This record gives sequence, structure tokens and C-alpha cells, in this order.
Amino acid sequence: NDSPSYGQAVRFAVKKALQPGMSFVNGRPLPSEAEDSSHDKSGRVFMEERNHLFQMIAKQEITDRSPKSVYAKLLSGGGVFKRVHPLLTGSNQKKYIRLSHDLDSKSLIVPETQSSVSKEDSQAVFLIEAALELDTESGMELASSFITMMNEFPSSVGEEQSPVSISIAYRILPSTKASAATAVYKILRHAAHFSATTLLSLLQLSKEGKSISEIVESVPGIDEDLKKVLLSTHDASETRLSYLENSFPSKNFVVANGRAYFLDTPVITKDDIELLLDMDMAKNKAIHKLLKPHLTVDEMYHDAMGKASSFLLEQDGSSQRQDTCGEVANLEQDGSSQ
Repeated sequence: NDSPSYGQAVRFAVKKALQPGMSFVNGRPLPSEAEDSSHDKSGRVFMEERNHLFQMIAKQEITDRSPKSVYAKLLSGGGVFKRVHPLLTGSNQKKYIRLSHDLDSKSLIVPETQSSVSKEDSQAVFLIEAALELDTESGMELASSFITMMNEFPSSVGEEQSPVSISIAYRILPSTKASAATAVYKILRHAAHFSATTLLSLLQLSKEGKSISEIVESVPGIDEDLKKVLLSTHDASETRLSYLENSFPSKNFVVANGRAYFLDTPVITKDDIELLLDMDMAKNKAIHKLLKPHLTVDEMYHDAMGKASSFLLEQDGSSQRQDTCGEVANLEQDGSSQ
């Protein structure tokens, strides 16, 4: 078909990353018929949108005189994105999880671009955890690309007119029990002791099949106590990874303050992480504002914020239209008045 309207439709579909068979209500993607319980999920979306519309009418955000376009009103504000992304559909749609483990700050990595960023002065604080299949070639490639990308991650995100300052710390976890038994995970448990460049070199040696002793000996000037820990057959810092008892939609996924992105491609990009953060940015800003007066600014700050946010957002995950940001603001106001 060579008609102008057909060409425009194709360009629109490409720009918005639309796929055949996709359907939407008020801009929200509906589950495909191939998904389990798609009828129930679609019914829940329609019910939530109806309730949301009634609330807007009750608040007089929609009247018989304004806005000129109700649809444009519904497609504005927070939670509206310019194009379809895997984070917005399927197994990733509104998915929150808590990764239960007892890892501490020794496993946390701060991007070099954020080495001078003030945690408490940032508008939002994120704990990003990448759970990867470290005993596979694809998982190791993801680990290397993830470290490279995160090491250059900016200290602010969002639109140029209104950027949001953020503070990030991240760690790499095993996504399977087999991954947890690898030499590379033993090193990643102590990632804070190494620069990103050194970590990438160590991952490369592991991919080449080098033993843990060969990998450790390759690090110039390594602390002797750390060396003993890494080479010991019994590591006192060995951790409990309770989340490995659960099943997940993918063997490779990333979690930012509880929001999960299950990867269905062998790559993860800066744009993916920026969208992952942006999806709950308003809520995380509100949670940080509420909690920071009660937190000690130390090496566990990101862990504390990440765990608190993941708990609160997981409770919110049952509804696409629930306003956790408003609820947290109300809690803050109530607390300050007592």
C-alpha cells in the first residue's frame, strides 16, 4: 500500500515501537490473548481506568467545560512514556520484587561519575541490583556491559528543563544457585575493593577460564587480608541468598528500588536503566524526602533506601493508578504535625 496514510501509520508504529496485535486503553497496554488470565487482567485494567476517571471527575479535574480533550488529559503527567518498552508490557508490567539477602556494603559499587555526589542532598537515591546468570557466557557478557555502562551513569536524569539529581550504588548478584558457586561471584561479593576497570579485567580472566588464584594474583597491590579471604576455601563473608529459592521470569534481570526489569534480550543499555528509574521517580523522591532525616549517612545508605522503597512500592504494585507518592507526602505531613 503506497498511500500517504499507510506510510504515516508505519512511521508512527516504528516511532512508538508498536508490535502487531497490541491494544491499549487510555494509553495502557492490554495483555495479549497469549498471556495466562489475559481476560481477567484486561478486566482489571478497564476497572482501574473507570475508577481513575471517576476520581478525576470528583476532583473536578474533568468537567463539562474542561479539558478540551479528556484523552489528552489522561495521557499527561507522570507515568506516561513516549514509546513502548519491554518494561511496560508482559512480565515486566508493574512488577516489584524484593531480593532477600544479607550482602553488605563490600559488594556495592558507586559509579565513578557519582564519586562526589552527596547522597542526602540528591533528590532520589537508588539501589540497583543486577541478578545475572554468572555461570554462562551470556550472563558474563551482561555483567561486563552492565559495569561499563553503570560506571559512566550520569548524576542526574530526566528532561533538560527539569533534571532530577540522583545518587546510585549498584551490585551484581547471581540469579541461580550455580551462579552463586562461581569464582567470579566470590570476587563480586567484595566489589567495593576494586575499581570498575579492575573488575572488568577480573571478569575477563574468569571468562577465559582462569582459576580464582590466577585471577587474584593478577591484581597488583591487592590487600593481603582481602587476598586471603578470596583464596580461602571457607569464606567467612559467605552470604545467604534467600531469593534464589524463588522462580523468576528470566535468568537475567535488574531491580532498582524494587522495580524489576526481566531481560528478554542479551543487552542492557543506559536508556533501559534511565526508564527503569523514571517509572517510579516521583515516588522514590517522596520516599527519600520522608526517610532521609531518619537515616545515617554511611556506606549502607543506598541499601537502606533501596529496601525501604522496594517494600513500599511492592505494596503499591497491586494497582496501576494508586498514588503512593501522594500517600507518602500525606504521611510526611501527618508526621510533621505531631
